[in-house]
Formats: sequence, structure tokens, C-alpha cells
Amino acid sequence: MTKNIDGKDAAPDAGRDVDAAKFIDFIKSSFYATLDNMYEIQELSEKVLAEMAKKRRDFQQDADKALAQYTDNARKGREEFKATMEKGFRHLENLFDQEAGDAVKRTDETPKPHAKHGK
Repeated sequence: MTKNIDGKDAAPDAGRDVDAAKFIDFIKSSFYATLDNMYEIQELSEKVLAEMAKKRRDFQQDADKALAQYTDNARKGREEFKATMEKGFRHLENLFDQEAGDAVKRTDETPKPHAKHGK
């Protein structure tokens, strides 16, 4: 017999839905791992640019303003991208959960954002 994500026996026709839920969890895990890497690369880039700007005293003030604007825009873009993806994940999960009815239960094992970047 097919098992739910929580290890309990599922309805005979729920195997496809369990596989879908597991695949959605895989996609979410991959997304959050990629997002964490994107945040780290962006933060490192911002530090390098800030250090480079400090060495160029002739345009220090303009560079500081541009770097602050760049950093703010990058942060907003990451947050918007993350929110859009999470909305899509919820929609996808709801779609499969509605089809499965009570056969597939979501658990706390569902991937979550990294504490540094999540809510």
C-alpha cells in the first residue's frame, strides 16, 4: 500500500498524489538552496563593490549613493522573486491537495526558507 508523507497508509489511488507532493517538496528545497546561494553571492558582491568604492576617493560620495541604490534594488528584487515563487508553490500545493482530498497530508518536513532569508 502507498504511504503518505507522514508514513501512514494512503488511499489506494493516492500514490500519484504522494509522488507529486514529494516532487513539490524537492522543487522547493532546490529553490531555497539556490536562493541562499544567490543571497550569498549578492552580499559578497556588495561588499567587494563597497571596498572598491572606498579606494576611489575622487568619486566616494557618488559611489556610496549608487551602491546604496544598487543594494536596495537588489534586495527588493530578491524579495519580490521569493514572494512570487512562494505564491506559485502555494498554488501548486493547493492544486494537488484539492485533488487528493485528505489522502495527502502536508507535514512540517515541507521545505522552508533558510532562517537568514525566510520569514
